[in-house]
Amino acid sequence: MMTETVLRTMRVLITSGDGEETGGTVGVSDNIIEASRALVNSIEYKLRRDERQSRRP
Repeated sequence: MMTETVLRTMRVLITSGDGEETGGTVGVSDNIIEASRALVNSIEYKLRRDERQSRRP
């Protein structure tokens, strides 16, 4: 009996914007959950950026 292994690489592309700026991030993995981390990264980036800008005088 022959066993065939197929490896699939998932790529998740996220483009997001806030009405003023648009940005993108990419997640790549053979696991769709890990690749989807791109969404979390995009949200975290926006939150941190907004926090830094609110601290500016």
